[in-house]
Amino acid sequence: MNAHKVLYSMLHLVMPLILFSSYFLWGQFVLSKPLWENVTDNLSILAIYYIGVSVLWLMNIDNVEKVRDAKSG
Repeated sequence: MNAHKVLYSMLHLVMPLILFSSYFLWGQFVLSKPLWENVTDNLSILAIYYIGVSVLWLMNIDNVEKVRDAKSG
């Protein structure tokens, strides 16, 4: 499988789902937050995560391509 697709899917699909579910469960069962407050807090955390990951993706994708090309020959 293409390395870009795997990296992209891990950063933009898998990690946000893991973060959302873990923060949601923590807020629901440990902190006993109301449902709407818990959802809005988690979505704001995910928005910050997506902004940060998108900026890092744009800055570092060229370096990932250079390393991949250097290893392939």
